[in-house]
Amino acid sequence: MIRRDLLGSNPVLTELTLLTWPDYISPLTLQQFELEFGVRVRVEIVPSAVELIGCMRADGSKPDVLVPPDYAVRELNAEGRLLTLDQSRLPNLQHLEPRFRHGRPHDPEGRVSVVKDWGTTGFMYRSDMMNESPQSWAEFWNLACSARYSGRITVLDSPGEVIGAALKMRGHS
Repeated sequence: MIRRDLLGSNPVLTELTLLTWPDYISPLTLQQFELEFGVRVRVEIVPSAVELIGCMRADGSKPDVLVPPDYAVRELNAEGRLLTLDQSRLPNLQHLEPRFRHGRPHDPEGRVSVVKDWGTTGFMYRSDMMNESPQSWAEFWNLACSARYSGRITVLDSPGEVIGAALKMRGHS
């Protein structure tokens, strides 16, 4: 919600809607933000990127900030559903490494997105539940497809991550 300042035409943000994953941002971080900037943060949770994209495509109000994966940024931007960032109002961008500001395939000039977190996708397993110790994507997928572990394996609800893992298993980038 943006209201007009009574002393002029400068918009004053009083509430910010954040569309994000479950347990992605610490409640303490949100509380500190609200105290520092005097802005209430209303958090809307989506469990997957598919649902995040669906929310952005649906009629109705849109979030002020969202946490999409790279392919969702590409899709939503191509559809004109993301606003261009005014980087002059984001002075802390200077603290990001240049590779995280420019040259990202889904937003080469950093016009519509900012990196929050960066990392890799891997696999985990409970050593108290299985004797095997997979060391590669191929070993992980072989175990996942075995009768012994059928129905006992779960993967991230993110098509790009799962497809990427399968490509790695087959020796592709």
